[in-house]
Amino acid sequence: MSETVKQEEIAAQIAAYATDRLCVTARQLAPAFTAMRCVADETVETLSCDGAALRYAPAFLIGLFLRGADGVTRAFLHAVFHCLFLHVFEASHKQPALWDVACDVCAEYASAQCLPAEDTPEAARKRRALSLLEKTCGALTAQRLYDCFLDGTVPPEEIAVYADAFRCDDHSAWYARPEEPAEEDRRTVDEEPPTIYAFADDAPGRNEKTDKFSRDSTGDTPNDESEWKRIGRKILLEREITDSLYGSVAGDYLAELKAVNRDHGDYRTFLWQFFTIGQLNKPDDAAFDYVYYSYGLRLYGNMPLIEPQERRETPRLRELVIAVDTSGSVQGEKVKGFIEKTYRLLSDTAGTLTDLKIHIVQCDAAVQSDTVITCEAELDACMRDFTLRGFGGTDFRPVFEYTDKLIEAGAFYDLQGLIYFTDGQGVFPALPPRYKTAFVIPDDGYSDPPVPPWAIKLILKRNELEDERIVSDR
Repeated sequence: MSETVKQEEIAAQIAAYATDRLCVTARQLAPAFTAMRCVADETVETLSCDGAALRYAPAFLIGLFLRGADGVTRAFLHAVFHCLFLHVFEASHKQPALWDVACDVCAEYASAQCLPAEDTPEAARKRRALSLLEKTCGALTAQRLYDCFLDGTVPPEEIAVYADAFRCDDHSAWYARPEEPAEEDRRTVDEEPPTIYAFADDAPGRNEKTDKFSRDSTGDTPNDESEWKRIGRKILLEREITDSLYGSVAGDYLAELKAVNRDHGDYRTFLWQFFTIGQLNKPDDAAFDYVYYSYGLRLYGNMPLIEPQERRETPRLRELVIAVDTSGSVQGEKVKGFIEKTYRLLSDTAGTLTDLKIHIVQCDAAVQSDTVITCEAELDACMRDFTLRGFGGTDFRPVFEYTDKLIEAGAFYDLQGLIYFTDGQGVFPALPPRYKTAFVIPDDGYSDPPVPPWAIKLILKRNELEDERIVSDR
């Protein structure tokens, strides 16, 4: 037996030991460990996870194990969290230097909640760094940390320190995912390195006599975002069942897992809820039957059997209130982008909005301003001079009281709803209003604030306010 093959088999046993141990220590994450394929790969310097397999350098894994078995276990858990939190699949849209550090900190923070604390100087430094970052950035999610790194909240010199402290695996495969597989990945079956499964007895290709894994082991493994989302949802469901039976257990990584698996609605589709069917004094060409029309002309000369309909049904929206939370929790550029996109989507959806009237109400703990928009020219003028007013506390009730007063004063002929753009942290009215209400909350990558049962909630994707247009399935 060659030295290389022997080294691979030893590393394979270490990988099996680490995954088995994780299934016991962090059993709530077992679906992820059992799905992950561990593959020896000499082209990897340390270990790397690309969403399809966890690849490791045999020599590195053996050296890490000799320094302590906990090191391999923690490294594997770190890599699995990258997949569960979808770090692998978001990388192509980020700056690699900042995204790598943010993901490593996030994975290390989650790992610390699943494994016993280490009593080493290095582990103590990591805990102090995590505590400091938590005070600076709040929730230690990858997206929140990335934003703090990007906007300068965390200085570059500190980012470099965190990069060295929390680096655990190689992320280069994340940014090479769209490309063709490397030559080493297109090996024949005989050349494929050992494949290790967490539960060894269930692994295909198991050699029961020698209690070793055959070199042609294969199996179905997750390799895309949807598969890892499915695994994440399964973990959340099992955790909810366990909590209902035995009580909840602390673990902030579940909040991150809920956030990345949260469904986001399409904003254009969402706006259709505020439309009603109305009639326009225009011919309905789509409903006009040319067959009977032309048949009558041929049969009677100049008398068609059917005339074009003089009115047509169309989605209509005449009056809408857009309330903006100006307590300081929602940034000004996001507010402007939200108002502009809402107006243009309404215009595009309804086709003709000559009688559209939108009230843009700014409010923190009190109503600060009310701007009425009836045409695109007024919207452009409003956006040019747009200034947020308020920056006090957050109270949603004044907007509803103000809107009710406008209705009583006859300011609205056919109010079809109120859309409140906010972070969702505030005081809600005790009773439902007489009009349809929705709270649109920009996604911060972590929180999911509750709203009253009478209100509609939409978590708006981050890029939906940054893109030039909102993609629609209509």
